[in-house]
Amino acid sequence: MVARRDAVGSTTIRRAISRSRAPVDAKASFHKALDIAQSQAALSLELRAAISLARLRQSQGKTEDEAFDRLASVYGQFTEDFGTDDLIDAKILLTTLNGEVDIAV
Repeated sequence: MVARRDAVGSTTIRRAISRSRAPVDAKASFHKALDIAQSQAALSLELRAAISLARLRQSQGKTEDEAFDRLASVYGQFTEDFGTDDLIDAKILLTTLNGEVDIAV
């Protein structure tokens, strides 16, 4: 059942992102993707959406933003498999943006 949720959520997230034509639309789409992933308890998809939103905000020079708090919150929910690409990317992004973020490995 979780795999099905991830597949459905992933498709929905990709559609939301592909419809984005401007940074404002992209930000709204990433927030929608985060909400969808959270409602489906799809933590890995929530992490991907949080990473994407944080990268978008970083590219806009908004490094002190709720997007980074959200990424840290989602990252903090993981308890294992810290060697996966997404978790490594999240840790690097959080560390790069704010060396003071407490990240357990």
